[in-house]
Amino acid sequence: MKMNVINGFIIIFVIALFAQTYGIDRSHLFQNKDSRNEVHLEELSSTQADAFLKETSNYLFINNFGVQFNFIHKPSASNSQIIYKGFLFGIQEKLGVWKRLVLVGESDTLLCDYIFFSGEKSSAWKLNEETSTFDSLSHEEMNESIVDSILFRPVDILMPYLRWDHYEYLGPSPMSLNSIVQKFSFTKSEASLMSAGGADQVELSIDSKFRAIRKISYLKDSTIEKELSVAGFKKIKDAWFVSRLNFKDLDSKESTVLKILNPIEESEKLDLKFFDPTLRKRINLNLLIKKSTLLE
Repeated sequence: MKMNVINGFIIIFVIALFAQTYGIDRSHLFQNKDSRNEVHLEELSSTQADAFLKETSNYLFINNFGVQFNFIHKPSASNSQIIYKGFLFGIQEKLGVWKRLVLVGESDTLLCDYIFFSGEKSSAWKLNEETSTFDSLSHEEMNESIVDSILFRPVDILMPYLRWDHYEYLGPSPMSLNSIVQKFSFTKSEASLMSAGGADQVELSIDSKFRAIRKISYLKDSTIEKELSVAGFKKIKDAWFVSRLNFKDLDSKESTVLKILNPIEESEKLDLKFFDPTLRKRINLNLLIKKSTLLE
């Protein structure tokens, strides 16, 4: 069953990444339990599937936020790991969502500074330290690692497949004990402006109960190459955030974990100027690191 993408439909997934989820139980609309508390797999109709995707958008809300996190990369066939310290900020406006991602080295020196805009015309910029300006990323640069070694790329932050031309409802599937997801497949057309790292198909597994994306699978020629899954949640300032994202390359066996550590003090006071790539506004790393450790 194929359907055109709903006009104006946007799924916001946290990094989208870190969204406040209203945990209202609407599971009775799509699943039932028998006397032994077993969950039945109930397939949605075309109308229900459409409404389900709308609710996924409507019941996720992005507020101003700032969090400190770690990228933890594990190379294949190795017990070692590479850790990068990072800071992620977000703000929502009428046209879309802005994010700013900063990574620092062992001595708290700047490794990279990115600005992302997810909307009708998604874009990304990276700080050019020589000119102190933000340069727009090409499509090729969108699919390169944010920093050496890790699997996460700018395209994984932007999630362009949420605006691909059409999707197919694949049906329900069990994900864990008493947990059901509804699966959707988004397919790229020739007219799509941005790819997803070489993938021509992306499958989303969305929790039936909480309307939150639990797993993203990147496919090439119908074969899953990479998977990004939600592995935990954390309560920060009375809001629930994704606390851990696992990104796995099924071919190379490499993996990168994005682990949320703590909020950044006063990040809710950020305005759109902080996310404006045309302004020459450098990050005050010393102040940023200080504010991020106050709430540990």
